[in-house]
Amino acid sequence: MPITIRFEHQPNFLHARLEGEYQIQEAIGVLGRVFAECAAGDARGLLLDVLALRGAPTIMDRYKISLVYAEHTHAIAMARDGRRLRIATVGTPPMTDPTHFGEDVAINRGVNLRVFSELDAARAWLNAP
Repeated sequence: MPITIRFEHQPNFLHARLEGEYQIQEAIGVLGRVFAECAAGDARGLLLDVLALRGAPTIMDRYKISLVYAEHTHAIAMARDGRRLRIATVGTPPMTDPTHFGEDVAINRGVNLRVFSELDAARAWLNAP
């Protein structure tokens, strides 16, 4: 089953819900579409909801996805006079990594990212000043 995206525009962020079966190449393409939607609007944040995405990314997948986050967020910041996108990813293992490897890789590349297991916590972080 391919990955589907549902967008919901909130006052401070774009909520992107992903559903389906995880495959790395498709996931990279889907992230491109998600970041394009972010770039088209003026939201200061992205809530990437992977709670309904099934699969288990490998450590290399997590590394590649972190690089995709960095590439797109830097491009958006350049277009917005340096304003960085705040990203909250929400999911549970095995889609998210309890060791935070991917999160650490992205943060080390300048991405303003946090990974959460609950939507309310992610929303609160995105809505904080």
